[in-house]
Amino acid sequence: MSKFTTFILFNVLMYVAYLLIDRLFTLFDWYSNPQLGHDIMVMPTNGDIWLIVINTLFSSVVAFYLLYKIKETI
Repeated sequence: MSKFTTFILFNVLMYVAYLLIDRLFTLFDWYSNPQLGHDIMVMPTNGDIWLIVINTLFSSVVAFYLLYKIKETI
C-alpha cells in the first residue's frame, strides 16, 4: 500500500471513529449544549474541550489499530 493510500485510509478511518464517538457523547448528553457543533455562536466549555481532546486521541488510536489490521491482512 502506498503512503498516499495509507494517509487517505487513516484519515477516513479517523473521521468515522470520531463521528461515532461524537454521536455517543451526544447520545449520553455529555456536552454542555446540544447546539455545540451546529451553531457557530455556541462556545464550548472546558469540559467540552476535554471531551473533544479525548475523542480525538481515542479516534486516532482506533484508526491506527484498524489501519494496522488492514495492512496485516493485505
